[in-house]
Amino acid sequence: MTYRSKNIQLPVMNFNEALKQVGDFGIYQKLLCILMIFPSAALCALVYFTQFFIIMVPNHWCYVEQPGSSSFTLEEWKNITLPKETADAQHTYQQCKQYDINITDIQHNQSVGYPLLLEDVDIVPCKNGWEYDFSSLYPTFATELNWVCVNDRLPYWTQTVFYVGTSIGSIVFGFISDRYGRRASIISSYAVALVAGFGSSFANSFGIFAALRFLVGACIIPLSEDPYILGLEYIGVEKRTLGIICWTTGYIIFSVICPWIAYGLRDWQLLSIITIAPLSLFVLFGKWIPESASWLLTRGRKEDAVHMLKTVAKVNGNHFTDNISQDLHEDKDGDIDMDERHLTILDLFRTPRLRKHSFIMAVAWFVTYCCYHTNTQNTSNLGTDIYDSFTYGALVEVPAMLLILFGLDFLGRRWPMILATALAGLFGLLIMGMPETSTYSQQTSTNTTMSHHVNPHLSLIMVVKHM
Repeated sequence: MTYRSKNIQLPVMNFNEALKQVGDFGIYQKLLCILMIFPSAALCALVYFTQFFIIMVPNHWCYVEQPGSSSFTLEEWKNITLPKETADAQHTYQQCKQYDINITDIQHNQSVGYPLLLEDVDIVPCKNGWEYDFSSLYPTFATELNWVCVNDRLPYWTQTVFYVGTSIGSIVFGFISDRYGRRASIISSYAVALVAGFGSSFANSFGIFAALRFLVGACIIPLSEDPYILGLEYIGVEKRTLGIICWTTGYIIFSVICPWIAYGLRDWQLLSIITIAPLSLFVLFGKWIPESASWLLTRGRKEDAVHMLKTVAKVNGNHFTDNISQDLHEDKDGDIDMDERHLTILDLFRTPRLRKHSFIMAVAWFVTYCCYHTNTQNTSNLGTDIYDSFTYGALVEVPAMLLILFGLDFLGRRWPMILATALAGLFGLLIMGMPETSTYSQQTSTNTTMSHHVNPHLSLIMVVKHM
């Protein structure tokens, strides 16, 4: 059969049939799962979640120096120097204000046994910086630069810049992947993320840090998606669910591990370096990353595609027969129509059917990623220990993986996506109408509260994300 439109004529290639003959889930494909798909998912999880753990802000308060001769405990000193506020029925110390007290008066009152009356003392912004509670968290880039109070929006801006980079990078590396090959996109994205990640570990200003994290964000999708796609292009249609499970397993496991790496290191620079360093493996061993045979065919490089399939056959212990090469095409010349090599993004909107499908896919991905990243960022506000919260947020993806494993091939893609999206939206609406039941979080600068009901919402979103 041949796909025909007004200006394009694309021959249908029997690539899947050729792949079956050389082995569509043999040793070669299993090695791709072990050496590419699983590691790419693991590294993506580490790089992605490290973004949160290097800019978190713990509970903080104004620094007021104690006299050397004073014997106040920390709580007593805070009670004297910091005004209180009420939030979620709890009395807490204000994080950006202090009493404009005179240290001499405090010493005098203490020496004669008079109480210090604070009712008439002015409340002013912090004069001498801040103190941070590092009992559960550790010094981060945000605390080193005091991204609090008047600068408390900078962590949000950093995240925004990161996600802007993700959007732009998806387009740029998508173009590279289609025009220059999967291998070129993989190596270039890992190299850029590696250099930018190392650079951001030693940044000393918001501008430099944000610019470098923009580059890391630009690479976050190709870090995982390109090796994943490359692997799936060598796996037979009937076995591709196993490739999806392999990717999902790697992502979940290392999403669970990442918070505890941060907990063990308690150093944001070391965390950033350790989680970015493994990307060098894909760069150093890039020579041995295979190119996609199906992509080679779309570029008219039939001989290179045949060479790759011969390698697959050899590793899988199968024979590459002469008829396999001829079965790759059905057009009379055995060549790809030149028009196919010059397709652009505009061709996604060339026909009514393509326009409809392109629009549906764009909306589905936009909604899915908005919900996923929003829930991921708010995981730290569940009211539990921050490391536990991120662990729970990762483990909640297990039901999604199980549904994919046992239901995707049986139920198909369409209805699971529709039902999961609809139920996730319903849970989201229910969360908005529920009272806030979690305790007030003092572990981050985003001291919002969320219901624990976010967990099923995130699980349903993950079903759509991995389909």
